[in-house]
Amino acid sequence: MNPLTTEAILSSDDAEYMNKAQLAYFEGLLRRERNALLERLTEPSTDLEDPSSYPDPVDRASMEEERAQAHRERARVESRILEVDRALKRIADDEYGYCIETGEPIGLGRLLIQPAATLCIEAQERREHRQRS
Repeated sequence: MNPLTTEAILSSDDAEYMNKAQLAYFEGLLRRERNALLERLTEPSTDLEDPSSYPDPVDRASMEEERAQAHRERARVESRILEVDRALKRIADDEYGYCIETGEPIGLGRLLIQPAATLCIEAQERREHRQRS
């Protein structure tokens, strides 16, 4: 079986939704994303430097802000890895590609943009509307 391309995914018939080839495509996409995220975690960062070693208060404040930013970025990456891991588990459990609230297909276009998506567009919009209210 030849690996699918993005164009082939988008031109797929609805009856083929989440067939083995599509699942393999998304699994590969998610695994590549996970590997890239893990690489970002291993990159050296400035959070190892001790800001108290800077005698100038402006330099110290700047370094503390950089450390805080590096910690926030690390937390975002770790959170994204967890999302990707959950998506990979849904593939293994044969639940990938379907909305966790409605059971409806999430849609290939949405999954290509956000491979770890768990909600269809309508459910996502309802959730965002509730959060704004």
